[in-house]
Amino acid sequence: MTIAEMHSELERKLRNLDVVLDIPTSEISKTFYEALYKFIDKYYETFEEDERSRKALSLLTVNTTIEPTVSTVLENSYEAIIPSEVLYVVLELVTINGEVVKVKPTTLDSYRINLDNPFKKPYSKLVWRVEMIPTRTSNKLHLLILQSGTTLTGACYTLGYIKKPTYMAIEDSTSGTDEMEVPEIFQYEIIDMALQMLLQSHSILNSKQNV
Repeated sequence: MTIAEMHSELERKLRNLDVVLDIPTSEISKTFYEALYKFIDKYYETFEEDERSRKALSLLTVNTTIEPTVSTVLENSYEAIIPSEVLYVVLELVTINGEVVKVKPTTLDSYRINLDNPFKKPYSKLVWRVEMIPTRTSNKLHLLILQSGTTLTGACYTLGYIKKPTYMAIEDSTSGTDEMEVPEIFQYEIIDMALQMLLQSHSILNSKQNV
């Protein structure tokens, strides 16, 4: 469905509840957007282990490869600039000399604590990753920390992520005809989320289970 069609379905559900709300379309557009983020958060929680969750977020899932560059921030590290549209990371792999290696997300504090621990530091089958936001910029960096003596070449960092959804305005004649970035079978769930949010924000209790 387009965002305009979802708006029409929302209005139908309101009529079935005998509810009349004088709501600007801009508020409804915003509510749909907020409901979409709730929808993403809900299915992201079980994304790795649940096929239905992966299907729900399939149109927002992106896989890309990035070419890291040598970093001077941390020892034995490379840095990769992360696309600004990244919302949640769901996959990270590094290819070293033709072999795919796992990436372990960690914090800077954990890095400093475990750096000298021979049983927890990076090795040939494992790369550490620390996320940073450099000063005076909003772009996130992923620092890939390698075993000493290891080098990276080319677009060897595979990143899978859930992207930030596009804001679509019902009142905009262009975006109003755009499809929401969710499979249609799940769009009704977003409509129901938006409905409940509007009823709550306007202090109207929904006493019916089926609308």
